[in-house]
Amino acid sequence: MTMALDLFLFADTATSRSSLKQIKAAADPDRTIDGQNNLKVSQYRYLCAAYALGNTLGQAQLQSGSLNSIVAHNIEPIDVGTSPSAYPPVANYMNNPIPLTLGESLGAYGVNYASELNYLAVILADAPPQPVQGNWRTMRCTGSTTVTAATWSNCALTLPSNIKAGTYTIVGCRFHSATGIVGRLRMGSTPAHPGSVCMSTVLKEDWRYMRYGLPGILGTFAHDAPPTADFYCSSADTAQIVMLDVIGPT
Repeated sequence: MTMALDLFLFADTATSRSSLKQIKAAADPDRTIDGQNNLKVSQYRYLCAAYALGNTLGQAQLQSGSLNSIVAHNIEPIDVGTSPSAYPPVANYMNNPIPLTLGESLGAYGVNYASELNYLAVILADAPPQPVQGNWRTMRCTGSTTVTAATWSNCALTLPSNIKAGTYTIVGCRFHSATGIVGRLRMGSTPAHPGSVCMSTVLKEDWRYMRYGLPGILGTFAHDAPPTADFYCSSADTAQIVMLDVIGPT
């Protein structure tokens, strides 16, 4: 069963604030953002993970009608810095995702102590993730798109030259960019865009729950029709690497 996992980002420049203030939704070509800069929850209604990043970010929170009916949801740990750390502290709920209500608005909030960019990424799903096992390999794909800072940039990917013909099943992903914050996949007409925290070097440890079959089946692609990747970067960059954990070909 293919899991519809979807990464959505809140990203906002904020002045110093000692109480919770909104982190606005980043403009997104494929998701509905309401008039108050919140995400409208679609079929991806299970909150599977959250990742908060900011140089002085001291508190991060998600709010919605269903969350607030019990208590607004606070995010810890928080990644303190201007780019993802070597071991990004993602709040992981993959084994017990939080259900949201279809059609409600999901908003992000933070407390920070200097003027800066704050980020809060969420991974949503249409059902609780189901890990998958199989004879998998990791495939290295490259891109050379000039990305634009502080917006989603779609990047073409080149597959390895010796790839066997057939259809591959994606069961994990990792994203590299020197200035990247998060990355996500686009697979043909598949509406969901699974993604993860972006790494700036090969040394950095990615979020392991998006690797090696743990997130389940994320999608498929043919050897002659590779997926593309969206990168959200803090500044311009011209080189991308995406590592795909795949089963196949069939």
